[in-house]
Amino acid sequence: MIEERSERLIEKKKPKEPLSPKLPKELKEIEPAPLEHEQVIKRGSIENVSFASEEAEHVIFNQLHFKNVQFEAVILPYSEWTDVVFEKCDLSNATFPHGIFHRVTFKECKLVGVDFHEAALRNVRFFGCQAPLASFSLTNCKHLRFEKCQLRGADFFESDFDNVQLPNSNIDQVQFSGTKLKDVDLSTCEFERLLVSIEDLQGCIISPEQAIPFVQALGLQVKNSED
Repeated sequence: MIEERSERLIEKKKPKEPLSPKLPKELKEIEPAPLEHEQVIKRGSIENVSFASEEAEHVIFNQLHFKNVQFEAVILPYSEWTDVVFEKCDLSNATFPHGIFHRVTFKECKLVGVDFHEAALRNVRFFGCQAPLASFSLTNCKHLRFEKCQLRGADFFESDFDNVQLPNSNIDQVQFSGTKLKDVDLSTCEFERLLVSIEDLQGCIISPEQAIPFVQALGLQVKNSED
């Protein structure tokens, strides 16, 4: 009876996977014009084009699959992205302040220095992405998953986490100050140093190997049984 109850408790704590983008089985390839304010782009496949350094506000993107598309240094404040897939795209130094991302997948994308400042991220998945120095400061994150991602030096300052997952990702020197990491599993993450307070670490999940650095951060000394 106790074993069955324990299994149920463990099952309830299993992280919920982000919802996948809802895309039609077939998407017609489209050739978009340069971005404009309050533009709506929807239902299509966009490949091998460049939006680099373009700037527009309140653009809506819906049911789109981007592949090998260049978004370097775009500035798209208040943009909305729903049911979108980015595949092998370059979003380095792109800026999406106050953006809304819902059911979005980034697959093997380059996001060096990308800025999601004060964005809302719902059911967003990053897989195999290079995102060092990315900024997620003051973001509202719910059902967010970074899998096998490079996040070294990224910034999650004062972000709101609800079911954020980081399996097998490099989070070395990531800024988590002001972000509660309760129930966030860091056990498979690679890092040597994190920028985070002891209070914000409460309730996070770590591996036995990671425990010693955290104990040392508390000012405690670890003594081997052989000593």
